[in-house]
Amino acid sequence: FFLDTLWFGSGHSLPDIPTFLDVWEEVKDKLSIVLPQEADAVKIMTVHKSKGLQFRIVIFAFVKNERAFSEYVWITDSTHLPGNLPTARLKITSKLQGTVFEDHYMQYKKKLMLDRVNAMYVATTRAQDAMYILGDRSHTKNMEGWSNMLHAYCDKNPENKRGEHVFIWGNADFKFEDGDQKTTEFIPFEMHHIPGAGWRDKVEIKKHRSTEALSDALRMGTLVHETLSMITHEEDLETALQHLNALGGANAEEMGWIRDKVNEVVKHPELNKFFRSGNKIFRERGILIEDGKISRPDRVTIIADEVTVLEYKTGQKSESHGKQIRQYMAALKQLGFQRVAGKIVYIDASVEIEQIFE
Repeated sequence: FFLDTLWFGSGHSLPDIPTFLDVWEEVKDKLSIVLPQEADAVKIMTVHKSKGLQFRIVIFAFVKNERAFSEYVWITDSTHLPGNLPTARLKITSKLQGTVFEDHYMQYKKKLMLDRVNAMYVATTRAQDAMYILGDRSHTKNMEGWSNMLHAYCDKNPENKRGEHVFIWGNADFKFEDGDQKTTEFIPFEMHHIPGAGWRDKVEIKKHRSTEALSDALRMGTLVHETLSMITHEEDLETALQHLNALGGANAEEMGWIRDKVNEVVKHPELNKFFRSGNKIFRERGILIEDGKISRPDRVTIIADEVTVLEYKTGQKSESHGKQIRQYMAALKQLGFQRVAGKIVYIDASVEIEQIFE
């Protein structure tokens, strides 16, 4: 990969090594290995990357529990805070059980479980002919997740047990229909030790860029979008702005601009009703649809029997925006909602709203 880049650069205005190294430092985080889709090879990918794809054989490896990492939330109910604190950043841990903040812990647990179930569904519905799941049972303290879910299911189906730690569903003697038919013999085995070198010394995962690396216009649009994602009702506007300010993502002048833009959206005559208390509102909530994909609209508001999807956009308009929100609307109809509307909120020098129809 590096040699390919070097060869390409040698014929494109990069005459010497120092010049190439200067360019490499600028672009190395943006380059990645691209493999042809038709390559006759085993494809290795994350569960999230496999969404919407299908394969004849799937090996779901490393199904294990993970340590639950702590999350933080901002508390604005001053009646439960010490002194005269108007707000506080609260660490979500099991220690909150039995306290006035227990609801925050339970909401976090439910969200974590939903994310795990969604990911497990995606992982286990990619195979067309056969799927092999390789997992273990972890007894480590504070570890939970996929392994526990898998073993709980296996324990409830002892009739499928074929050996020590081996469970089989369906016919293991499946056949390929491509060309010559080949009967695959199933030989159960256990791997007690997998030798190998540390992959982190050989492969570097491309990281998401922080807002500091973005252009000013794109960075400000990202911050406005992030602020709106924290607002359920219009009363949450100040709390969301305080949270953004506490994170240090913008200076005082930029915070003033963000405040004006967010306020313009929330108080807009066509949009304000979607931020009022009493409505059922979902912010960036994943919707699992039939093909295993997860749709995640910016905002869904239910008023009486009508559902409205809001999608925030900055920058130039694109036909893909309408296509995207129509996919969200279709996903909501699959859930049984009959009256579904869509609006794209373009945030620039002014706020412009585009109504989307099916």
